[in-house]
Parts: sequence; C-alpha cells; structure tokens
Amino acid sequence: MNKFILLLVIALSITSISLSGDFTLNVTYTRGEKSKDTRSETEIYFVTFGEIRYEKEFYGKTLPDELAEFKRCKIGEVTLNKITELAAKHSINSNETFYMDPKGIDDFGTYINLDITLVMNGESYKISLSGDATHVMDTKAYRNSIEFIKEIRKIAKEC
Repeated sequence: MNKFILLLVIALSITSISLSGDFTLNVTYTRGEKSKDTRSETEIYFVTFGEIRYEKEFYGKTLPDELAEFKRCKIGEVTLNKITELAAKHSINSNETFYMDPKGIDDFGTYINLDITLVMNGESYKISLSGDATHVMDTKAYRNSIEFIKEIRKIAKEC
C-alpha cells in the first residue's frame, strides 16, 4: 500500500511538472514619460498551468487614484487553453524585436518598454519592444501585443 501511494505521488509530481512546463507566459509592460512630472506605470503578468498573477505599479508623480495592485489566483485548463488561443490569435507566438534609442527622452518625452516571453508546446518566443512611444506604437507587434494584454488583463481581473 505504501509503495502504491509513493508511486502515485511521484506520478502526480511528474505530471504537474510536465504540465507546468508546457506553458509559461511573462509580460512586462511599462509606459512612462520624462517631464517635470516624470512618471511611469508598469503592468506585470505571469501565467503558468494553474496560476495567473497580475501586478500594477506606479513610479514618480502619481494621481490619487493610481494605486498599486496585486492579484494572484488559480486558473484551470479551460482558462489556460483560452490564453493559449489568444496568444496564437494575436501572434504572440512569434519572435519580434524593436529598439529605437529614445533621443530626447532624457529631457522630455514618452517611452514604452514591452517584453513578452512565452514558452508553449516546447517552443520559446520573445517579443521585445523599447523606445519612443510614437515609434513603438507604430509597430504591428505592439498593436498585437496590446490587444493580447487587454485580454489577459480582463482574465486576471475577473478571476
């Protein structure tokens, strides 16, 4: 009986390790401005089999309603499958890089740093966009990523 329980625990451990390794999503999205009221806002999402975490932080000059947020909750296979479908729909399962030295950002201007790392079905993908907000927002990868982030935000806030 003890051997059976031990084998069952080992089998469940291996299954959970393999399932959790099948899908991992990390998103870090920062929007900021350099001005007399320098500020930035960062959203972080982490998704893996069984869990989604969401954080929102503000730095610099903030408004009274801009408060840090943190949420962590359990998700099931249905939600994970939905996130996987959204990643494919919004072309997050791709590799994209855009970097433009933000000239003048040291003085005044807006900037975006967006990093998405996805491991799905044994494949790794990375989207990394950084630079002056106007130029970053002109990229197709940014537009797709923002639509994906909107969907992930909704899932994270509703769970």
